Formats: sequence, C-alpha cells, structure tokens
Amino acid sequence: MVKRILNCKHTSLGRSTIDGVEVESFQTTDPNFMDGSMGEVDVKIWAAVKTSLPVRIEVDKSEENKGHLHIVVCDFQWDVPVDAAEFEPVIPDHYTPGRPMLQILPKKKPAADEETSMNQEAEKKKRAMQAEMGMKMLAMSKQAVIDEEAAIKGLKLFAELDSSYPEALDMPVLVSELARIVKGGGPSAKAFRETIQGMTDEEAMNYKLETVLSAQGLGRFYQTLVQDKKDPAYYGKSVTPEDADQVLMRWKVSDNEYRVIFGTLKAETVTAEALAELEKLPLE
Repeated sequence: MVKRILNCKHTSLGRSTIDGVEVESFQTTDPNFMDGSMGEVDVKIWAAVKTSLPVRIEVDKSEENKGHLHIVVCDFQWDVPVDAAEFEPVIPDHYTPGRPMLQILPKKKPAADEETSMNQEAEKKKRAMQAEMGMKMLAMSKQAVIDEEAAIKGLKLFAELDSSYPEALDMPVLVSELARIVKGGGPSAKAFRETIQGMTDEEAMNYKLETVLSAQGLGRFYQTLVQDKKDPAYYGKSVTPEDADQVLMRWKVSDNEYRVIFGTLKAETVTAEALAELEKLPLE
C-alpha cells in the first residue's frame, strides 16, 4: 500500500506520532492509485518510520447520489505468531461455489411447484451447473480481448438497457449500475427479464454471463488505459447516447493524437488540438 501511494502523485504530510510510534504520512488523490480501480478517491497513509509498515490508513470516496464513504484501517499487528492449523479451511457440507457477479442479475422465475418437486438429484445437477458456469466465467474473463471494441460493446450495453451511460468506469460503479438497471422497472430491464424467462437454465446463465463480461470488458479497458498512462478521460455523467458531437471517452494514442468515442459510440482519431476544441463544446 505504501509503495502504491509513493508510485502515484502524492503529497508528504510530514511526521507525527501514533500510539507511541513515529510515523510519516502521505496523501494521494491520483486516479492511477490501485491501477484506477477505485476511481476518484482520497487516500492517506501513516507508515512507521523504522519499518515502513502501515500504522493507519484512511480512505475517502464520494459518489454522486450515493453519499460519502469514509474508511479507517488501524490497529495493525505485524509478525504475530500463528498456528498453521488456523489456515486449514473448514468447508460446510452444503457449500457450493458462489457467483457474486452473476448474482446481480435476475434469476429465471421458477414454476410454481418447482421448489417442492425438485429432488436431491436435480439440486445436485443445478449446483454442478452453477459451479461450471463460475469456472466458465473465470476462463472467459481471462481469455477476453480487452480493447476499444470491448469498451464500445460495454457502453452499448448500458445505452440499450438504460438509455444512458454509467457515471464512472471503475468496476464497483459498473457493477452497481448494472444491478440497478436490470432490477429496475424500465422497459429495457423488463425486456431483459422477459428474455431470460423464455430461455433454458443454461441459456439464461450464458446470457447473463455475456452481459456481465461486457460490463467487465469496459471497466478493464479503462483501467488498462489508466495503468498505461494514456491520459484517459470519461464523461458519462453528462454525455448521453444522443450526443453525436460530444466526447464520451478519449485516450492518447501518440504524442499528438487521441482516440475519441463520441456519445453515439462513433470512434475516430483526432489531434490534440482538435480534441481540445471538441471538449469545449457545450452540452445542449
């Protein structure tokens, strides 16, 4: 954590003492922190002068219409002896692999008597399919090509489901936005759920899997741009799918050229001077 802050743009806050330990503190608001996965965030860390180990960490993050998040991590204990037996996992007999990303999407509605008629063999089969799909999602995620096409596919998904774009492209926001949309009452969300109802269990799982991976591809592409210091910017808070001339997203591709995705998801390469003019255009 200390190295991550020092590798970003940061400010030294000087030395002080916490619980009798001399510490040096640093602060960063650099969007590159944690490879951009946290979005806009304010992080402070106090590290012991003698060991360079964290003594206290504070994280502040605000999201529009979602309030303010303040996290404090303290009372660290380092080099504490532990028994190896404590690391032995205790797995309940009824445990099945979870599907946290897929669980944000609506399930196919079962028939009225399905729960009462399902026998143990059918339940085992269902669990096996869920585990298989979890592994499939992991494999597909690793094999996915993360590029401009993946980003446009993800943006198109949100435009079709909600007639708007996500407010930000860090992964927590994308997951939250996708969950809100597909569980909402809009016509696109209802159509999404109706589509699932007409599918078999496996078809529905694959459909939801593709949906989640599209959102992931968008977030991972933007995160890659941040990591590679491509000077990316995203304007989903204000740009809509109808804004043909507005810059929705852009990143640097050469010393004097930027790749731009407009509100209508048209993409083209422009000079830095042309980009500056485009970003001056007022929203109608």
